[in-house]
Amino acid sequence: GEPARLFTQIAPTAADTAEEHLLRGLLAWFDAEFDGHPEQLSEAIAELDASLALDPQPVVAYVMRGAVHLRMGHLRQAERDIAIAAEAAPHCGIVAFYQALLFACRNERGSREATLDRLLAARALGCTFWSLRTWSPEAYPELRAFLDDPKFNFLRGHKILPARMMKLGHQLAETRPLEALLAAITRKPGWPMGD
Repeated sequence: GEPARLFTQIAPTAADTAEEHLLRGLLAWFDAEFDGHPEQLSEAIAELDASLALDPQPVVAYVMRGAVHLRMGHLRQAERDIAIAAEAAPHCGIVAFYQALLFACRNERGSREATLDRLLAARALGCTFWSLRTWSPEAYPELRAFLDDPKFNFLRGHKILPARMMKLGHQLAETRPLEALLAAITRKPGWPMGD
């Protein structure tokens, strides 16, 4: 696919800079994630590790390395990287989205509500690609267990957010109970559509 073609064009000419390792890592991740080449996940980790060794500042490198670790089932490493990204960019919708995926991978008490809370935060902070009607559960298998959940489908079903919700975007970056958050948005207790 396109990521693989770009990867082969960049790889032979790339200098040993943090940015070039980051780019190669992102392309390897895209090749694995979107073109069905999971063998590229290890290459993505190696490139993102090299990028962060040269420059430990880019939040995108931590988010993507966390996403790759998540896809590989390395939850401890994914949690570490996503936590670093969340501390550096607490109002980033993509970070909130990957926090949601991390919670979805766990079978701990409260992880289901935490997943929904982070998805709501991601949506309010402008990360909406996962909520489009064209979204496929194959893209994010971590969310398959939520497909029959009315709260998840409520979050997915609204492309345009109410103005009140957009104003709450920065408040949503901090973990809050989902029910309280929706009550604040709708100005009434409980879910707008009932339980």
